[in-house]
Amino acid sequence: MPKKGTSRVTDQQRQKIAAGKLAGKTAREIATATSLAEQTVKHQSVDLRTQMLIRQLKSDHQTQLSRMFKKSLDRVEKLIDHPDPRVALTACNQTIDAVTAGDPPLARLQVETSDPEEGTVTLGELLATLWRAPSGN
Repeated sequence: MPKKGTSRVTDQQRQKIAAGKLAGKTAREIATATSLAEQTVKHQSVDLRTQMLIRQLKSDHQTQLSRMFKKSLDRVEKLIDHPDPRVALTACNQTIDAVTAGDPPLARLQVETSDPEEGTVTLGELLATLWRAPSGN
């Protein structure tokens, strides 16, 4: 086991993980291509260094990604009415994965409450609660 704070994953493997995530490959497919364990690929996919590589790739290829995204949306629109719901769901999930690749995970916010067990929410949960609350007008 490597020392704490070090990694056996090389920069080249990390770049392959980032490219694979953007290409919509599964952790198993990326693991095979990089000679890493599937669990390592999953962990490295959320590592900040890999996330930065993904953001950089998205930035460098923004024009191409925009074209691909349009084609993907067109395809999803056609597959959304597919008789097999698994096909439609898979198409939607792949598009969502591509769009959110490299985005930071939702952080939990600490909100003051009388019960400390209930004091953590995501920003999305907080906004949804505020949206549903009756207005004070």
